[in-house]
Amino acid sequence: VWSSDDCKPGHYWAISGSSSFRQLAKPVCVFAEQPFAEARCCADARLVLITFQRENRDLHSLPDGMAIRKSGGLANWQVVAGSNHNGELGFFLQSGMLYDEAPFDSQSVDVTLSNIQVAPRGGEIQFYYKISSEPKTDVLHFYIDEKEQTTVGFPVSGEVEWKLASFTFPGTTDGSPHQFRWRYHKDASDSIGMDVACIDEITIFGIADVTE
Repeated sequence: VWSSDDCKPGHYWAISGSSSFRQLAKPVCVFAEQPFAEARCCADARLVLITFQRENRDLHSLPDGMAIRKSGGLANWQVVAGSNHNGELGFFLQSGMLYDEAPFDSQSVDVTLSNIQVAPRGGEIQFYYKISSEPKTDVLHFYIDEKEQTTVGFPVSGEVEWKLASFTFPGTTDGSPHQFRWRYHKDASDSIGMDVACIDEITIFGIADVTE
């Protein structure tokens, strides 16, 4: 859908997506006739969308399928309130406490998303993240089926505002489900910045049709 509202000279706001996925469709500033999206078909159209809510914060809980794995720190991943990836007041996942509090030096905290069944052709996971940490030493890692991902800037550290990360992964030969893991690890030296990593709005495409 093209808008008559211009976002910069010669460019217009456009949006693409089925109405059933409107919560995922973000306006894009493009010039006329510029391709800016491609259709997902078949298994790719089935997805899991994970967001974080007030009740997660108030009850100290996580969405279904997510769990924390503690590796030392006195605090762990938790849902907090603040400015989310849309720049609005909302809720997101944060790796422990701010400003050199737990987890302490040389410790790490993990959060996992498990039992995700995708079609044989494989799938794709997208999530928003931000981090404020000591560059190259206090780091956010991401793993798919216990294999660390080293593309799109990961592992990541330093000062990064909300940014979208996207990873593709193959289906399993035996049809077993997938697991995803985020780890915030601190080294034994100084802490810089707010000393946390944050995750928001996780989307997994290519979900298997359990009725087949």
